[in-house]
Amino acid sequence: MERKIIRGVLVYVNFEGRQIMIHRDHSEKDIHYQKWVASGGGLELGETLDQCAEREVLEELGIKVKPIRRGRVFFNNEGRTFNGQPKDWDYQCEIYTATAIERPRDKTDKGDRVELFDSRDILSLPQHECDKYIWLLSQQKSSFNVEFRYSGENMSSFEVKFE
Repeated sequence: MERKIIRGVLVYVNFEGRQIMIHRDHSEKDIHYQKWVASGGGLELGETLDQCAEREVLEELGIKVKPIRRGRVFFNNEGRTFNGQPKDWDYQCEIYTATAIERPRDKTDKGDRVELFDSRDILSLPQHECDKYIWLLSQQKSSFNVEFRYSGENMSSFEVKFE
């Protein structure tokens, strides 16, 4: 059986030299529960990836940005589980950065906390291991493609290619 691929975006937004991060705490069923993440989400029918990035930032942070594409991430979820359940789909995510000219709101549209952090503090935040790699890659000048592979709930390997 062919695996379903879900497409989406992740947008690292900078405001006045600090990174805007979201603390996902609205649902214990969320794979990102109690983790810090950048703004992002799934592609909706009929929209481009750039439009998706703009929409997600506007929905979650309440601000308009012009995102710049930095790379692509493929989450190969074959063999991955979450809360003991196998993931029967993979996720392809375009990575963007953007600079905000206005301050984001304090809570997302789902009620998650929004905070600003110095760039040097991003890697010390509670995050999935892969998100730390994605953050580092998003800050490079070269465009990239990365694939993450999993065994159970843990990342088992990854491969990065720079364009």
